[in-house]
Amino acid sequence: MDIYASEEEQVEALKKWWKENGRSIIAGAIIGIGGVLGWKGWIEYQDQRSVQASSQYEQLVKALKDDKKDLSEKIVKQIKSEYKSTPYAVMSVLHVAKYQVGKADLIGAIASLKWAYENTNTAEIKHVTRLRLATAYIESNKIDEAYKLIKDVNQGSFTALYEDLLGDIHALKNEPAKARNNYQAALLMGTKNRQFIQMKLDDLGLVSVVEK
Repeated sequence: MDIYASEEEQVEALKKWWKENGRSIIAGAIIGIGGVLGWKGWIEYQDQRSVQASSQYEQLVKALKDDKKDLSEKIVKQIKSEYKSTPYAVMSVLHVAKYQVGKADLIGAIASLKWAYENTNTAEIKHVTRLRLATAYIESNKIDEAYKLIKDVNQGSFTALYEDLLGDIHALKNEPAKARNNYQAALLMGTKNRQFIQMKLDDLGLVSVVEK
């Protein structure tokens, strides 16, 4: 599984989740503010914010695609400030981080990914941001930081990605036996990157796992 390839699918899933669950999540807050806005007014307010956040998100994606760095920074700053409670905030920052990686701005990418990681409570997006942040750490030669971030987490359905990345970390730390175990675990999980991981196993000069 490519942690970047399914980004648009994740966005659509978040939109659907927000549409289906957003109102129930804020229902508890209505008790405290209902006397001020009222239920109908609050719902309309949230719907309007969601539409506005979506519009800003689409503008950001276009600005990044057109390589308009200054404009994209302005838009994402506004989204983080005004729409932090919506799923669009984290997804916007992830788009910016991807752009920064493409521009070899690893310092900027790490800062963006840290923000995204610390500001999402959605399990799948938490995994995505953690894996991307660990990858950015590795590319910045901050191996220990990457290892600390992913070594003892509940891997969920992202086990193959975690094991592959742990394999890279152990290989860089000159721990081939540990790297081998991680790569084999990733292969046994049925990863889509099987051929690439097999190549890394071969480079270790160790016996690889037998393919099913």
